[in-house]
Amino acid sequence: MTSKTLLTFIDQSDDVAIIKPIMDWVQTNNWHLTVQVIGIASPSPYYVYAMSPYSGAVYPDDWHEQIEAEAKEVSEKVDEVESLLQKEGVNATVINSFCEKYSIEECVAGVAKISNLAVLSQGNKFSPDTHSRVIGGLLFRSPIALLVNMKNPVSSLSPKKIFIAWDSSLQASKAVHQALPILFGAEEVTLGLFDPVMSELIDGEDPGADVAQWLSRQGCKITLQQYPSGGREIGEAIQKRAMEVGADLVVMGAFGHSRMRERIFGGTTQSMLEQKDIPVLMVH
Repeated sequence: MTSKTLLTFIDQSDDVAIIKPIMDWVQTNNWHLTVQVIGIASPSPYYVYAMSPYSGAVYPDDWHEQIEAEAKEVSEKVDEVESLLQKEGVNATVINSFCEKYSIEECVAGVAKISNLAVLSQGNKFSPDTHSRVIGGLLFRSPIALLVNMKNPVSSLSPKKIFIAWDSSLQASKAVHQALPILFGAEEVTLGLFDPVMSELIDGEDPGADVAQWLSRQGCKITLQQYPSGGREIGEAIQKRAMEVGADLVVMGAFGHSRMRERIFGGTTQSMLEQKDIPVLMVH
């Protein structure tokens, strides 16, 4: 019997109970669960004697003890997660990722490359910097989709109503392709376009119609809607329309603009990452 792999994350300070709903879902749906325990090592403090060009670095006496204590804390969390998974009989793998903060993206991406879908629960206690780096590793360095703001695995991973935020971009197309198994299982899918430009060179003469027909031919129950943004920021407009149709999940492309530009000036991806009202499946 084959099974897909769901990747989720936990911090050494998180309560392991946050993965319990995910455990129940993977057991019901015959998925393999990978839990990546992320611990951040303290940066290397050192001093340099400026006596000569060949002066060596000197580390504080207690630094190694501090690193060992942090590593032990992460290992204990790994043991705690493994104990819970074994007790519940879950088909799972637990990965210890104790690393420097600059290596988080690489560590996360490495595990994501052998997974089918990554999930970030609202219960995670990652610092804003760690949270941003985890998302960066998944969206910019891995081939899989990321589900954020998940509250209930049943409604988020097996949604009845889905809202696709479509804009003809490569990122949006990748998101739809990654979400196909979920789309086919939904009772209702709304393909929403905001302020579409009816031009052959941009959104086409009938924006979204080709995508809607393609999904419909495959058995997806699709409704095409074109919305005016009404001057709202597009992320806000997506949330409003998704809630109007009662969507359990939003599917969208991520970071159509550069990551740096979104961080500085804001943007649709950033606003959808920051909102907490609706789960979002993203692909870059």
